[in-house]
Amino acid sequence: MRKLLLSLFLLISVGINAKDYKVSTALDFIKALKPNRTVIVQGIINLSDVLENDYLCEQLGIEAYDDDLEPKSTLLRREEYDGHMLIINKVKNLTIKGEDGAAIIVSPRYAYPLSFQMCKDIKLINFTAGHTDEGYCAGGVLKFELCQNIEIERCDLFGCGIEGITAVGTTNLVCKKSIIRDCTYSIMALRNCSNTTFEDCDFYRCRELTMIPVLKCTNTNFIRCRISHVLLYSHFTDRKVETQSFKITQMVSGGATIHT
Repeated sequence: MRKLLLSLFLLISVGINAKDYKVSTALDFIKALKPNRTVIVQGIINLSDVLENDYLCEQLGIEAYDDDLEPKSTLLRREEYDGHMLIINKVKNLTIKGEDGAAIIVSPRYAYPLSFQMCKDIKLINFTAGHTDEGYCAGGVLKFELCQNIEIERCDLFGCGIEGITAVGTTNLVCKKSIIRDCTYSIMALRNCSNTTFEDCDFYRCRELTMIPVLKCTNTNFIRCRISHVLLYSHFTDRKVETQSFKITQMVSGGATIHT
């Protein structure tokens, strides 16, 4: 009897202390977004299944985003032109990891699938992220605002967002072995960031505007990254020009060494 009770106690203790959460629905995914956790994504999850449902958002304690108020919740819902997007707020030590074939998508064209605000020690590993429909003017794929220590590895960020990564006021962002593709305006946008590194990444079939705008950033590095088949709009010729592929060996704080 004593052994049985001890075994039950150990099982309960393991359950309480478990940090890995396997999820396959938008509801379970959002529930699991807490500090000091690893969320393992299975299959394709459309976050709009929850974000466009007022009742579910209320039950999950998701706070409506207000520009004029200091948010109290770690989960915020911001209204965009054609729907809502999730903002993960002030969360530390969170890993989102996909099993093979995992994807996180949203339906609104002007919303980011994943947006982080004032977060620290975030890891995004092995999943696809994007939109169900193509959008313009606003809404990328991943957004980091005032964040620290971000790691992105083996992710596929596809367009219909205007850009794959938007980072503002963020420190120590490292992206490795990832893809940014088919974005409608640019590859990424970095502003007021420091210590940003892209390594062994591929950027292709992005189009329209400046591909990698870097504004007021320090120590920005692109190492062994490849850019191909980007479509630029030329204001001088009033037509679109498609580039051939080229490789960036390293770019530091706006200066670039490019090998064609």
